[in-house]
Amino acid sequence: MLRNSARWIALFAIAFLSASAAVAQKASLTLSCFPAISVADGRSPVTVTAEVRDLNGSFVRDGTPVVFESDKGTFRAKNVVQTQNGFARAILIAPGIAGTAKVRANVFSLNASASLDIDFVNDRSMLDSAKEYVEVTSNESVVYDTQDRILDATGKDKGVSLRYRDITVKADQIQLRATTYELRARGAHVTIGKFTGDFREFAIKLNLHKGFGLVTTEKKIPVVVRAGMGAAVILQDSTSLEAYDVSLSGITPHVGEINLSPLTFTDTSSALSTVEAKRAVVFPSRGVQFQKANVRVGGQSVMSLPLFQVDLNTSSPIITEQFVDVSNSALSVNYPYYLSLKPGETSLLRFRYGNRYSSGLGATGGTYLDYEYNWNRGAKMEGGLAVTGLARDDWGLGLRQIWTPDPSSSVTAQIDLPAHKSLFSNFGWSKHYSGFQSTVTAQQGRNLDGPRFQSDLVSLNLDTDPIPMGKTPFNLSMGLTAQQRRITGDASESQAGEGLMARIDSKTLFLDPRDTLTVSYTATHWAGSDITSPFTQDATINLASNWAQGLYLQTSYEYAQDGFSEDVLGRHRLMLDGLYNLGRANFRAFVSKSLDLDRLTLNLGLDYKVSPLWRVSTGYWLDRYSGDDFLEQTLVLGYRLGYREIGLSYSTRTNRIGFELLGTRFD
Repeated sequence: MLRNSARWIALFAIAFLSASAAVAQKASLTLSCFPAISVADGRSPVTVTAEVRDLNGSFVRDGTPVVFESDKGTFRAKNVVQTQNGFARAILIAPGIAGTAKVRANVFSLNASASLDIDFVNDRSMLDSAKEYVEVTSNESVVYDTQDRILDATGKDKGVSLRYRDITVKADQIQLRATTYELRARGAHVTIGKFTGDFREFAIKLNLHKGFGLVTTEKKIPVVVRAGMGAAVILQDSTSLEAYDVSLSGITPHVGEINLSPLTFTDTSSALSTVEAKRAVVFPSRGVQFQKANVRVGGQSVMSLPLFQVDLNTSSPIITEQFVDVSNSALSVNYPYYLSLKPGETSLLRFRYGNRYSSGLGATGGTYLDYEYNWNRGAKMEGGLAVTGLARDDWGLGLRQIWTPDPSSSVTAQIDLPAHKSLFSNFGWSKHYSGFQSTVTAQQGRNLDGPRFQSDLVSLNLDTDPIPMGKTPFNLSMGLTAQQRRITGDASESQAGEGLMARIDSKTLFLDPRDTLTVSYTATHWAGSDITSPFTQDATINLASNWAQGLYLQTSYEYAQDGFSEDVLGRHRLMLDGLYNLGRANFRAFVSKSLDLDRLTLNLGLDYKVSPLWRVSTGYWLDRYSGDDFLEQTLVLGYRLGYREIGLSYSTRTNRIGFELLGTRFD
């Protein structure tokens, strides 16, 4: 079997390499967004920023066109943006249906592409939860398992303490799943609001304030015993376990059958990579912070740091792989040294070398030193300051701020000075009233050095809350919108208008046990000066299917008539996003095809496990726009060596065979 598999791999590699055309990689593209998470209300703006650098790590020339697209939401004004001092920005308007938007950007002239996932949630309360944290301390040890993302803490005489909102748990041992708020505890004293209780075993979903526990109850029960020739009744000690439900309403006896599985602790003794500390702070949507951390890999201590942080979104169970990466023999480093680290404040110096390509294999060069300072005041305030490229000629500055003065209002502000040669600012304000919401957005971009250029945008939206349409599964929102755009420079233009908007969104429609359908439609009638399209429409139909075990497909149809994106992406677009897991093989695919323009995105990947030690994978990336193509094909042969996987790779982008440090793979 192994001999036949090896022969198949060799034949496949020869055919692949001989059929691949050499396409030179000339740039890397990095995507970011602000804010990182938003509400799916059909109106909230998200700024998407593309940073484009050449092979040496320098910014590409001004005027390099970047094409933006997203499978959820719509880009305001235009989808093709030219770089200024290495950056290009586009404004994505939130969709009307919650979900994760896959945003893509392409620089076809330089064969560079990148993708970014942006989460859109149902309501603003879910935004607040993204800023929450859980604090755990112990008089013995707090151990974090990076593979299962579990925090395990033990302490004698209830030496473990956990705090989350109005919940306090003091216990002998706890386990917390960092991403799901699931807590297990033994020997626990629990306080929820004004209620307290002691439990032998306890389990709760912290963010829901719902759980249950077992209480040891001691009673005196009458027992009949012999006394000489007769009998006597005495009181004897008896111990029993009783179950209780726990919530903000109090502690009440459990009714019905008891499911003990939530009380079961996970065995973390064989964890590949761990972090040990006395104190940890968990941000369930982002990461875990440690004080006096001891990092272990394979049971061996690899480094001790006064302050340390683990990203919860990393896929590798080996912590050090967050910092060092080798792809197609190209090295990239991203190492943060923390100056301060606590729930409300984080500051660090970040050393970066190179930048791994966002798709395919390989990395660019360039050395950078950044300073980052972030602050967090829970649901009320969050922001950050970053100075990038210290001691470089192209250093830049960025400032972010989100402020929630009350539960119905939010303010966002963003200022960027890319390469300290241009200025970009963005201000947003939204307020929810009884039955409707208002949103104001103001943006400005201008050159501080070089040719005179300035771009201004101000918009106002007033939208009603969703109104149920009778007994149908649809909701209707209506509103007023106004917008003014102005560009001054070598070529000046302006546009001002106001309009009436109507949006229809469906609830999730369950067609059958395997298929669900969602529908969204927005129409706006515009009036004003220099209006490109007086009537705009956006429609989305999304079908999610799970036809077999291990197979998931998401198929979408989008229609856009807005005078801007239809010229770039076409009015009609079909998309397919799928994943199929079949034993040793894993197949993934993403396809986006414009039906009325020459526009195609095709990403395919196949991963096949030949044996417990050997793995082969291949990738295919194709982006086509108006006759310009970006194509990369990759082939990787991986070998499991101890805790890691190493391999040989070939990429048509670099046109070379290279070395891969692949980390650790688990099946």
